[in-house]
Amino acid sequence: ARLIPLSGTPVDSTVVQILPGLTNSPTTVAAGGVALRYLAGGTTVVRATIPGAGIRALAGATATVTVSTTAITLSTDYIGSGLQRSRSVSIGAPAPAGGTPITISADRLGVARFAPNATTVGVDTLVVTIAQGATSTSFFVQGMEGIIADTVALTASSPGFASAVAEQRVWQGVVELSG
Repeated sequence: ARLIPLSGTPVDSTVVQILPGLTNSPTTVAAGGVALRYLAGGTTVVRATIPGAGIRALAGATATVTVSTTAITLSTDYIGSGLQRSRSVSIGAPAPAGGTPITISADRLGVARFAPNATTVGVDTLVVTIAQGATSTSFFVQGMEGIIADTVALTASSPGFASAVAEQRVWQGVVELSG
C-alpha cells in the first residue's frame, strides 16, 4: 500500500499535521490529510508516531488494513472467422478518479484480436479504460480470417483486481438461407 499526501504523489511515509486543539488530522487529502491507496489485495500495517510523545503514545498507534481484491468480469461468446463482436468488461465497484485501465489479451496469437470500436483494426493486446464512476466498458473481439475452429483464453487484468479469464471460440462463418 502507498500513502497519498496533498502532493498527490504516492509515498511510503509522510508527515501530517494535527493542529492545536484538534484530535485528528484533516479527513481528506485536499484538506491536508492522507489516503491509503492499495496496490494489490493483502494486509499491511499502518503506524502513526508523534515525535516527543514518548513510548506510551505509540501503544495504540498501529492499524492493520486488509484489502480484498475486486474481481473483473469478462463477457465472451462465439465469433465468426473474419467477423467481430462487441464484448464487455466490468468491475464490482465504480472506477475511481482517472478511471480503471483494463488490459485485454489472448493466450495465443493469430486467433483473435481486440479493438476499442468497430472501425479500428484490432491489436493483440488492448488497454480499455472504465471511466470514473462507471463499472464497465465495451471493446470488440475480431476473429482472424481463415480460422476453421479454435478456442483461446482471453484475460482481462488490472493492478489491484483479480483477473478474469474466459474462453473465446472462433468458428468459420456460416450463412443459412431459407425460403
